[in-house]
Amino acid sequence: MGSSITSKGVNFSLAAPTANRVELLLFSDGAATEPLQVVELDQRHRSADIWHVQVDGVGIGCCYAYRVFGQLQP
Repeated sequence: MGSSITSKGVNFSLAAPTANRVELLLFSDGAATEPLQVVELDQRHRSADIWHVQVDGVGIGCCYAYRVFGQLQP
């Protein structure tokens, strides 16, 4: 889970079993308040409870967050 550097960019993954949609937010730096890019994940980016996406061109030091949509079940 988290982020893994690949030869083309970064693979992002998280466990969100009750989510029906996830957005990956990419920021220019840790102080940015608005994302530079929003990557929308859909069911094609889901394997069981794991959401994942490869983002080409992203490298070490990128800042990211997720928006997770769906029923909250803490």
